[in-house]
Amino acid sequence: MKHIEDPCLPNTPQNERSFFMACYAASLIAGENLVCKAIKKDTINRYLKAAALLCVPRKLLDPRHDEQGRMGFYLSKVLREHERWEKMPNRREPVTHDMIEHIIRQARYIDKDSLLSALSDWCVLGEYTGARLGEWAQDHKDTKRGKIGRNHVDNSARAFIFEDFQFEGARSRRLNNAENKKISPETAHGVRICWRYQKNSDNGQRILFTRNIENPERCAVKAALRIRERAQRLKVKKDFPIGVYKDQKGRFKYINNKDIENTLRDVAKKVYNITEKADLMRWSAHSIRVGAAVTLHIAGATPEDIKIRLRWRSNAFMLYLRDVPALAAKHNQAVSQADADNN
Repeated sequence: MKHIEDPCLPNTPQNERSFFMACYAASLIAGENLVCKAIKKDTINRYLKAAALLCVPRKLLDPRHDEQGRMGFYLSKVLREHERWEKMPNRREPVTHDMIEHIIRQARYIDKDSLLSALSDWCVLGEYTGARLGEWAQDHKDTKRGKIGRNHVDNSARAFIFEDFQFEGARSRRLNNAENKKISPETAHGVRICWRYQKNSDNGQRILFTRNIENPERCAVKAALRIRERAQRLKVKKDFPIGVYKDQKGRFKYINNKDIENTLRDVAKKVYNITEKADLMRWSAHSIRVGAAVTLHIAGATPEDIKIRLRWRSNAFMLYLRDVPALAAKHNQAVSQADADNN
């Protein structure tokens, strides 16, 4: 067979069978399977095992292996690449600077308690916190389970409540954070956010965010204050989530994943002129966390800084990083600087 050209792979019947198994695996990955969609590595291995059993009556070697009994060269490459793709966290696109700017501009002209205004604030805050969905919003399925607002196992709120936002004045002086008190934007110099429940089990962790004087519209403290004030206007009860808004009929609503997905996909369509549904599906509630990781990465933050600020215990965040225009621009700057240093 002329298609086996690697010098390390002699042209033998066993290597040919292994090569064909790699082709079969590639076709399964491409969706040519019984369910006609992408399937996971474990399922692919079961397909391959079933195909290998066809060689038993003819007393042939397992076609998944080479003549030394190891996984075939091409098959191992195909499966390894599929596993790498599969492990990328949902393969979501990040919420970008331009997308947040678009949301902020649109929100200026509408009700401060509308969904878009609420998401404008949560996206700004999300750039700093990298909050996961359950830490600030709801799963839309919970509306059918009657768990909206109090959906933790102990019937408490998983998402942020009033007391999770502790505002501080100058020199870290604690302000009166009672849920029925108003806090002036002029006196709030920082907000210390508490994560009562976390995926990494580091429950109760607190992280401080300070004022962004250079760009008040992208300030975490001001965004947190607006979120708090909205919850007060909508009369959110103590110990209930403050990720809320008012719909077009004036009804009180908790922000859920569908609200976030639909808004981000609509914004991505307008900002980037994306029309393919499959491409738009890459934006979800998780995109806010992805965007936070990308933002710190672009800014030159060290892996340790990213892990501390966005609450990772491992380097798993590396899977979230994306090839974005800002990185290309930084690459250009680096090349230009190198040329200048050599001249």
